Amino acid sequence: MLRSSIGTIWRLAESDRIQKDMEVCHQFIDSILKDALEMKRSIKESEQSTGQGWTEEKGFLEDMLLGHLVDCTEDRAVIIVNILIAACDTTASTLTFLICMLSQHPGVLKRLRVEVLSTVGSF
Repeated sequence: MLRSSIGTIWRLAESDRIQKDMEVCHQFIDSILKDALEMKRSIKESEQSTGQGWTEEKGFLEDMLLGHLVDCTEDRAVIIVNILIAACDTTASTLTFLICMLSQHPGVLKRLRVEVLSTVGSF
């Protein structure tokens, strides 16, 4: 609500409030990204020294979106934006499908509601 009422300058109003949360996110993301970039460098060094084209690590890294992204660039911002874009589309599609299926199966919706209330509780 605050963001919509103050328009495009919402970042200035919230910068202090979200900084702590952003640091937690960056710590989590940075460790994963650092590991992937180190694995990529290790694979390149191994290929150059041994002449082998494929290793288990390379196969593992190539099977992930992150592996393809670090293969294309080492720019953190580009990698993170691409992951966010991919996550946005898949999450939106999954939630849309879920809502559609729950609307067609009210018995499942009732069981899901009971499960959520027993696990999380009501607010």
